[in-house]
Amino acid sequence: MPVHSSGSSFLRHLFPLLISNLVLLLSLGATFGVWKNAEADLERNLKIDFDFRVRDIIDRIEQRMAAYHHLDRVGRGRQRQRICF
Repeated sequence: MPVHSSGSSFLRHLFPLLISNLVLLLSLGATFGVWKNAEADLERNLKIDFDFRVRDIIDRIEQRMAAYHHLDRVGRGRQRQRICF
């Protein structure tokens, strides 16, 4: 009977340690999961912002090129008018 009581005492002291380690591991796992999710969200937002800025720059360059093309046509048209008169 004394062997059984000492085994029971050992388990009684071991149980809180096991529970605390389990809680620690679950907390660390949850923290790691949340961190990776936040990191993925940040990277996704940076990519969206970068893509938006690239499209904006492309639109501005296209507008500028269209304006230069228009000015070039106007300038050539005026040169032709001078030659014709």
